[in-house]
Order: sequence, then C-alpha cells, then structure tokens
Amino acid sequence: CENTVIPNSVTTIGKGAFRRCSALTNVTIPNSVTFIGDYAFFLCSALTSITIPNSVTCIGEDAFSYCSALTSITVSKDNPVYDSRDNCNAIIETATNTIILGCENTVVPDGVEW
Repeated sequence: CENTVIPNSVTTIGKGAFRRCSALTNVTIPNSVTFIGDYAFFLCSALTSITIPNSVTCIGEDAFSYCSALTSITVSKDNPVYDSRDNCNAIIETATNTIILGCENTVVPDGVEW
C-alpha cells in the first residue's frame, strides 16, 4: 500500500482505515471525501505528504497523529473549513485559527495558535 489512490466513489475514510500502515508513503484523497475519521492515518510512519481537498469538512481526532515522515501538508484553497495559508505546511481550522496538524516544516502564520 505504498501509493494509495482512494476511488472517487468514497465519501468517508473511516475510523482507523489506514492505521499503522507503515508502508504507506503517498495517498490521494479525492474530492468525493467529506469526512476523515478518528485515527484514519494514525501511525502511518512513512507518509510524506497530504493534500486535503475542498470537500473535506471534518477531520477526526488524531487522524494523522504520529505520521513522523510528513514534510508536506496542503489544503485546497477552496476548502470552507480548513486552510494551509501562506504555504505553512499545516492544516489550520479556519474558524478558530488553530493548527490541527503540523510537521517539521510547519511555519506558524501570524494570528494562528499551535
């Protein structure tokens, strides 16, 4: 499961769906996905990049925790709930200006809480 492409027919990535998939390096999340469940990618230690499409409006608890190889985090500019403003390499909950996921390359924008 190094490179995984989730089909366009999927709307939910369930709780723990890829949990502990240590071989997963890249995943493509389609615009059909609206929900990423708790622990969905928990302990995916080889995962290097994540792109959250504009359709994702809910990311569960610890969905990407312990993904220690992450170096690139991007959110679609059209996402109504999350952003990664100023190419910060993080997922920011827009309404609260709070980073919900960062990595070693994260640069915290002004006015955002970690």
